[in-house]
Amino acid sequence: MNLSESELAQAEDAARRIAKVFGPVGTSNANIHVNSGGFAVWLATTACLVMLALFWAYSDRVADAKIETDADIRELRGRINAQQAYINSIIRNGAPKPAPEPERK
Repeated sequence: MNLSESELAQAEDAARRIAKVFGPVGTSNANIHVNSGGFAVWLATTACLVMLALFWAYSDRVADAKIETDADIRELRGRINAQQAYINSIIRNGAPKPAPEPERK
């Protein structure tokens, strides 16, 4: 692609104008400022303190519920083990025979 001298001069002029508006390539003139007001900081601090207070107040109840749940899980595992032992005995020894019905007169 060959450009004439006038087209090349126009392109260079356009590049100079773009550089003047946007600055040199690879630099940024953007600035971000965050001003947090006192109310937002107060609100966040209060929410954090409420969360910590609730955690402290209910931690013993959560621990009790966990202990109770662990006991329930142990009981269920015991039942499952008993049922599995019963199924294994049926497989090993055959199905239990039903008790004979008493004769009716």
